[in-house]
Amino acid sequence: MIKIVSNDQMRKMDAQTIDKLGVPGIILMENAGRQTYEYILEFIAELNLAGRIDIYCGKGNNGGDGYVIARHFHNNGYQVQIFSVGDPDRLADDAKTNYLICKNYNIPIEILESTKSLYKNDNPAIIIDALLGTGIKGEVEGLYKDIIE
Repeated sequence: MIKIVSNDQMRKMDAQTIDKLGVPGIILMENAGRQTYEYILEFIAELNLAGRIDIYCGKGNNGGDGYVIARHFHNNGYQVQIFSVGDPDRLADDAKTNYLICKNYNIPIEILESTKSLYKNDNPAIIIDALLGTGIKGEVEGLYKDIIE
């Protein structure tokens, strides 16, 4: 059985794991990204998909999960393209660490400051949304809304 939790419950669970159990956030991010990668691998095999994997990463921890996912696909021979929203210097700490790792691995990263570059891309086999996570409050606006649309 899969347990479904609210944003607040997930934030509290993460905080408890980090603060009370002493598990660093970067480890939680690695675990989340790795598990998601493995789940997507099953999906790829089931549907017999082939081609580039596009991963859209936001500036928070969900974006960091996306960088972890990208690294695992890249390390296993898949063609990956990362689209990073906004200035990488403004990424959350653990997300920035994983962004820099992807950069060091020479995984293609395009910094999105507008949606203009989105329209030049051919059709990827898979699009992974790592834009927004439990920290979202209110309506999605601006560049994030444009990308999602």
